[in-house]
Amino acid sequence: MIIASAIISYLGPFDGKYRSIAVREMGMLCRKYKIEFSYNYSLKGVIANEEEVTDWLIKGLPNEQVCVDNMIIVSECKETHYPVLIDPQGQALKFLQQFSQTGEPVVQMKITQANATYLL
Repeated sequence: MIIASAIISYLGPFDGKYRSIAVREMGMLCRKYKIEFSYNYSLKGVIANEEEVTDWLIKGLPNEQVCVDNMIIVSECKETHYPVLIDPQGQALKFLQQFSQTGEPVVQMKITQANATYLL
């Protein structure tokens, strides 16, 4: 659960490759400090409700680990804060706009070289 909390809190803005590296590093830290964890870790396996994930897939969410993880992050964060997700192909934006049942707007921010310094 500690790794799931870290993913939800900190890893939304990163791509799948970086998330995998970070999870592997967290696993090594858990091993070092004798904290129990799964060697075959997946956010979906720890937090997701299988019925909810199936519903997302039926509604058009791509069946890719990063996409499912992103939706889990959004679902877990929606009550407390707005998550930041990197979405280079626009898949998450399209799905969230269709999926939003509350009518809340989905905000898209494009970072360009000109505004990158300001945002950081």
